[in-house]
Amino acid sequence: MANAGITVYNDDNKLTVNQTYKNLMLKRKIKLTDLKIVQVDSEDVLLLELKENEILVAVGGMTKNNNMLIIQDYDYNTKQIQFRGIEYSGDEDTDDEILEVEDFKSAYPDVYVYIFGIDTNATAPHGIGLQIFNADGDCVLSSDKKYMRVRHFGPMGYVLPNSESKYAICQIGASVAYSTTKGYFGDWTSEVSFAAIVNGKIQVRELSLNGSLGGPGDGDSWYYDAFNYMVLDVTNY
Repeated sequence: MANAGITVYNDDNKLTVNQTYKNLMLKRKIKLTDLKIVQVDSEDVLLLELKENEILVAVGGMTKNNNMLIIQDYDYNTKQIQFRGIEYSGDEDTDDEILEVEDFKSAYPDVYVYIFGIDTNATAPHGIGLQIFNADGDCVLSSDKKYMRVRHFGPMGYVLPNSESKYAICQIGASVAYSTTKGYFGDWTSEVSFAAIVNGKIQVRELSLNGSLGGPGDGDSWYYDAFNYMVLDVTNY
């Protein structure tokens, strides 16, 4: 039996509001091309630094008719996120080349980064619209704020439902396979999973990277699998 109070579900029968749940709200929206460029391991990347109470980041603002292949690399210790653009090979699920940072920016002039976090206002200002407060007097929903609207969560592909809506992808965790070859001059190979918008659906694709170890290789390998992603509806955000 449900606790006393109001409970709200969306069209997908997902819990949206109750007396205890607080959704994350949009804190900032930044154009991808306005992110600063930094060098990481001799490679230029776009970088975002999270502020206090900012938790999740999504990149997009695209309709399902636009392809978007962008890897998000989180560093949870420093609260920084690196963004890299991937050249679309036309293959079903693999891509082999990272775009140079200026080519990356040119490829996505209308893409945005959406930063969601905790609403730090205990009470919402008075005004026109709907506001819902819990028993502690905290505002758990206000119609004048932009909350995170999740359309999908998981590690597999997903067909985007609406051609008019705008979507953004939030990557959660990672899936990385790494191996080296034996020999006096060994090589390394790495495969990284990421979610991309391709031909009206979300594809979980693999980026293959390789190079020289610059020294002996022992044939070691490891696999880390903690990959998930969310699709957010950011229409009119």
